[in-house]
Amino acid sequence: MALTLNGSSNTITPVSAVQPAGSILQVVTGTTTTEAYKSGNTTYGDTGLTASITPASGTKIVVIINQPWYTGRNNSEGEASIWIKTLRDSTMLQETKLGYTMMARAWQEIWSHFSFTYLDTHGADGSTAVVYKTQYKAGNGDTEAYVQRDAAGETNRANILLLEVGA
Repeated sequence: MALTLNGSSNTITPVSAVQPAGSILQVVTGTTTTEAYKSGNTTYGDTGLTASITPASGTKIVVIINQPWYTGRNNSEGEASIWIKTLRDSTMLQETKLGYTMMARAWQEIWSHFSFTYLDTHGADGSTAVVYKTQYKAGNGDTEAYVQRDAAGETNRANILLLEVGA
């Protein structure tokens, strides 16, 4: 970390403490390629994508997430979907439904990436870590839902980027 001498007070302060508003003070990333799976279960569980940051009081956090998902349904008409929610600690920032409606009685599937960008006023004071993560669930009892997986059964990387922005 770069240091700077503050005028006549002869104190040394990290450069991040004297950056202008809008400066990026901290960058934290999280990533996972571990596949997670739910079927016939409509309760939320962790996706394995998480990142922790200890921001200063009064700053904001830009949260950027890219997470692959896959869902399918077999032998029943209706909706195949996956829900992904983004949390700061235990506070939900967003809940998103992804999927489609099926009209046939054969196996159908869809896959894509969940993309999320959010400017968060975290409320931390510089002494406590803040954890950002995603959770997911299958949309209903007949749906299979995966994260970090594509339709070919290959695992894919999920990423979360946290940028602390000076006030």
